[in-house]
Amino acid sequence: ILNSLSIKNIAVIVLANLMDKYGSLNNESIQRAELAYKIFKKKGANKLITSGWDYRSDSSIFIAEAFMEFFVENKNMLKENIYCENKSRDTVGDAVLSRLNAYKKFKFKKLIIVTSDYHLKRTKEIFKFTYGSLIELEYFGAKTEGKESHSESEKESLIAFRNTFKNIESGNLKSIFHNLISKHPYYNGEIFEKLIL
Repeated sequence: ILNSLSIKNIAVIVLANLMDKYGSLNNESIQRAELAYKIFKKKGANKLITSGWDYRSDSSIFIAEAFMEFFVENKNMLKENIYCENKSRDTVGDAVLSRLNAYKKFKFKKLIIVTSDYHLKRTKEIFKFTYGSLIELEYFGAKTEGKESHSESEKESLIAFRNTFKNIESGNLKSIFHNLISKHPYYNGEIFEKLIL
C-alpha cells in the first residue's frame, strides 16, 4: 500500500516531428526527445509516451517506435517504461488516441506534453479540449530556430481543428473520437487510409 501511495503517476508524451527512412530522428525530433527525457527524470514520471505512425511511403517504421529506440539506445531507458501510440497521425490524434489508449491503460493523474515552442499554442488548445478537466496537464516547448516560419500554418491548422470539433463539449471523448474518424481528413479516408482501431 505504501508503495502505491508513493507513486506519482505522471506520464510524459513527446510529440513527433520527422525521421528519415531508416528511423533516424531529425534535429527537431531529437530536441523534443532530449527535453522529454530531461522532464521525465526531473518529475519522476512513470511512463513516457511516444506517438506517430508509419507515415513514410519509403519506410515501414513507425515514428513512435523510432522515438522509443532513441530513448533505449541513447538514454538506456527500459522499453517497459515507454508506451508507443503508433496510430496517431497528427497533434489531434496524439491527444485523442493518448486519452483513448494510454490513459485508459495507465490512469495517470498528470500528463506532461512536450513539443516545439512554435507548436505550443495549438497543442495546448487541442489537449485541453480533448482531456477536459479529467487530469492535470502541463506543457513544454523545445526551442527551435526560425519558428516564425511556422506561424501561418499553425494558425491555419488551429482554425481547421476548431471547425472539425465545433459544437462538441470539451472532454467528451465519445463525440471527439466520432468527429476524428468521420470529419478529420487524416483519419476519415479522405487523405490517408481510414483509421481502424
